Amino acid sequence: MAEGGSGNFLTDFVQRVSARWSTDSDAMPTAPAAAPADAPVTAPPPAPPSTAPAASVPSVGASHAFSERKPLPFIQVDAATKKLVVTDEARAALSQLDGSIGVCAVAGLYRTGKSYILNQLAGQNAGFGIGSSVQACTKGVWMWGAPMSHVGGAAGAPKNLLLLDTEGLSSISQTEGHDAKIFCLAILLSSIFVYNSEKAINSGALDQLSLVVQLIKKIRVHAEGADEEGALSQFFPQFIWLLRDFQLELVDEAGRPISEQQYLEECLKPKEGASAAVKEQNDTRTALTELFRKRSCVTLAHPTLGTNLKPEALKALPDLAQLAPGFRDGVTRLKQQVLMSVGEKKVSGTTLDGPMLLGLTDAYVKAINEGALPTISTAWQNVVVIECERAVKAGAALYRDGAAAAANSDPPLAPEEWEKLHTELRGKALATFRAIAVGDSSEYEGQMLQGIEAEAATQRQLLTAKSEALCLRIVGALSDQLAFYSRNGPGAKSTHAEALPKLLEHVISEYHAKAAGPGKADGFVKLLKSEVIPVVGDVLRKLESSTQTEIDTYEGRQARLQRQLEAAQADAARLGKQTAEIEKLHEGDTQKLARLEKEKGDLATAIAQLSADKAALDAQLAKIKKKRGFFGSLFGLGRSSAPATNGRGETSAADGTPRQQLSAAQL
Repeated sequence: MAEGGSGNFLTDFVQRVSARWSTDSDAMPTAPAAAPADAPVTAPPPAPPSTAPAASVPSVGASHAFSERKPLPFIQVDAATKKLVVTDEARAALSQLDGSIGVCAVAGLYRTGKSYILNQLAGQNAGFGIGSSVQACTKGVWMWGAPMSHVGGAAGAPKNLLLLDTEGLSSISQTEGHDAKIFCLAILLSSIFVYNSEKAINSGALDQLSLVVQLIKKIRVHAEGADEEGALSQFFPQFIWLLRDFQLELVDEAGRPISEQQYLEECLKPKEGASAAVKEQNDTRTALTELFRKRSCVTLAHPTLGTNLKPEALKALPDLAQLAPGFRDGVTRLKQQVLMSVGEKKVSGTTLDGPMLLGLTDAYVKAINEGALPTISTAWQNVVVIECERAVKAGAALYRDGAAAAANSDPPLAPEEWEKLHTELRGKALATFRAIAVGDSSEYEGQMLQGIEAEAATQRQLLTAKSEALCLRIVGALSDQLAFYSRNGPGAKSTHAEALPKLLEHVISEYHAKAAGPGKADGFVKLLKSEVIPVVGDVLRKLESSTQTEIDTYEGRQARLQRQLEAAQADAARLGKQTAEIEKLHEGDTQKLARLEKEKGDLATAIAQLSADKAALDAQLAKIKKKRGFFGSLFGLGRSSAPATNGRGETSAADGTPRQQLSAAQL
């Protein structure tokens, strides 16, 4: 880069970045500049085979959503619109991916073996495309999904691990703007990010990262207002700088051995110098340390170093055991570090699953296609909306299906059974909603509960209608039995009336045994009003008429006997008076007195018989009246032959208590 100390350099640089972001057509690919190494390192001898035991590495297995065990295109460029799109294959796979998810993305210069490294992470010798031409083999972003199947990772290890292969930077077929978009997406979507480059961390490597690093630094956490310092780093992944074909000796300036981590930190320290190139490289160093607080470095020797393999043999992807021990050890360390330390992908404290990652991807892609830098909070809010809407649908569907099944039950549920089921289904719907919803979901929860209450009202109506139809059929069948009794019974005979209670008991028992649901009570009232009461009233009217005729007959006979008795008693009185007078006038006429005494005795006998007949008649009349009172009290519809009224249309009971007298219309 040209020297220059202008204070407008950073402004010019940001403008250049924004221009390349918004349009790809004007940007030309740049060849990576060869630059000397920044760290004082010397070429080491070939690395000896490692004798350290290999650490246990969590294995990965195929997820049900990726059952074909092959990569899927994730984010591609639409040929017609030239915009980024999420593929249908990726949508189908991610939407089925339940449980927590971790994302490992590999990015770097094209033709540097990113896909080979991903195949090793996936435990495959083939999978992600590998080639040797000058064209980038991977286009856009591809993914491979596999759930963690080995217990032994770090705390918070995800259930599913998603591997992302990205299109190489500086491909001759793409622009810097396109590179930046892909790199930015890989950073935003991953929980562990592997940057793959060659040889060493030097000025050339930093220049290659300059544009994209400065660009992702402009990503905002919030749409408005200044972010807190360091806020962006909380959303960024763990960073692993993978150095391929590393041939330098890891020692410091004094010749003391240093670790890969120490080498990385030394390379990321700002360097002295006032040139624009040094300033830009220092900006990149600072951005990397600020954005990626958790970072590490892994070095890989050349895969054929110290072997009989020729470099071109790598095209055939030999077995890992045939490659250089230093390379094999480095691959093992990389796999161990990635698989043991990969964490769940989280945004705003929420662990993502497949559908949430898909929603986040859609939001980021939309922002990029619109020429804007992604805003994490805005993208997350889109995910919150999508997930809460999905939660509403899932909870409502659970309630709707359960309530519909209950409303169609046979026999229909009783009201208390329905309300109990409604409460249970509502609780399950809430649990389903809360298991899916993220963020501030109270408004959506309220919407779901409103929908549930509306659905409950609909299902109650359906349940009531079904119950009423059932009860109506039962009432109709029992009505036929009552009608048959009314038509074919012996009419006004008391034995017919005495059989009615048993029939009514049977009818009521049958109704309660067969009727069910919310319409049961109303159906019973209908049965009483339309069928039972009319039949009972008809029987009582006939019984009343028949009984009254008997009463009238007996009361007529009673009146005649009473008159006969009174006449006999008058004759007896008259005869007694005559006897006294005769005794006084004819004291010695015993014969005449004897005749009078006989007549008096006969008259007494006749009076006694009349009294006995009257007593028997009174008893029979009382029995008839008692029977009428029995049937009246039995059915609650009787009335006395001579009710006493209190002036308000009410009759008085025996104790004087007012009671309402039923009219014929009420019967």
